Amino acid sequence: MRLFIRLFIASVLLGGVFGGLWWFNNFRDEMIRQAFAPKDPPPATVSTARALNETWQRQIEAVGTLQAIQSVDVAPQVSGIVNEIAFEPGQKVKKGDVLVRLDVAVEAADIKRLEAMRRMNQLTFDRARQLNEKQFSSQAALDQAKATLDQSEADMARIRALIDQKIVRAPFSGVLGVRYANLGQYVGPGTKLVGLQQLDTLYANLTLPEKRLAEIKVGQSVAIKVDTFRDREFTGRISTIDPQIDQLNRMVLVQVTVDNPDQLLRPGMFANAVISLDRAEQLVAIPKTAIDFSLYGDSVYVVVDSTSADGKPIKRVERRPITVGDQKGGLVAVSKGVAAGDEVVTAGQVKLQNNVPVNVDNAIALKPGAAEPLR
Repeated sequence: MRLFIRLFIASVLLGGVFGGLWWFNNFRDEMIRQAFAPKDPPPATVSTARALNETWQRQIEAVGTLQAIQSVDVAPQVSGIVNEIAFEPGQKVKKGDVLVRLDVAVEAADIKRLEAMRRMNQLTFDRARQLNEKQFSSQAALDQAKATLDQSEADMARIRALIDQKIVRAPFSGVLGVRYANLGQYVGPGTKLVGLQQLDTLYANLTLPEKRLAEIKVGQSVAIKVDTFRDREFTGRISTIDPQIDQLNRMVLVQVTVDNPDQLLRPGMFANAVISLDRAEQLVAIPKTAIDFSLYGDSVYVVVDSTSADGKPIKRVERRPITVGDQKGGLVAVSKGVAAGDEVVTAGQVKLQNNVPVNVDNAIALKPGAAEPLR
């Protein structure tokens, strides 16, 4: 009996040991399986917006520089001493207004001398004509007297023209710039006295790729903006399309005439231009902030419904290559890669990779005109 009890106790103890070993092996295998099982990384928080189906007026964006239609450095044709400055820097002047007078004392003395000679030559000619009419002198003597009179009149005209050249006038109406002349200064021909710009109308010289040449024509409306007046738009029209295409960069020069009635625009300003084309286009547009621009191609992250490793519904992102087109405000047209209604990531892309889970948080709205955030 005792032997039986001892054998029973021993068998129970051995069963417990083997049962414990079996449970431990199963528990260890399960832990190892769970440790090496695929797991999703923690979801990243992003903001999103919906791709829009829009109708856009076709436009071409370009940049360029403003140029005065009339611009000149006012300079004398002859040398002399500045005797009078008849303008103030920055003054508006009209065509023909006197700006600078040079000293004409020598020319004034020459005029008096030549006037005396002309009077003498006139008397000589009158006497020669009277004598010729009475046949007391030859025709040759009359011709010689007439030539001498004409020469004296020509000499006077030359001196008067020289005096007129020493009066520097505005060649056209406009606004003067900084003064470079001083009283008593000796100036030679071509010395800059002051700049003069016509500001009522300006040129905007734009450059466009040659592939756009077929889409533009003279007379098309152009909207011009400059950094100085960001909230103001100036209107113009294409006035000239250069027939020569630059062989180095394959760009064509387009000149736009811009109205500037308030004279806010100035020559030399950097201009952003939008040329309005004659047709509208149906397209898909997404916020510019959603696009990852790179040398290897542009792409976006699109939010899609998926499931987690344990079968729960979650949202993931897909990285899609896209083909971009025109830009309007904060939106960019997409011709390939995104469909209208797709949910694209607009903020938080830096922490994303393809197929990672995300949490969408659109509590902070985007700026007006960028896109409508999802709520």
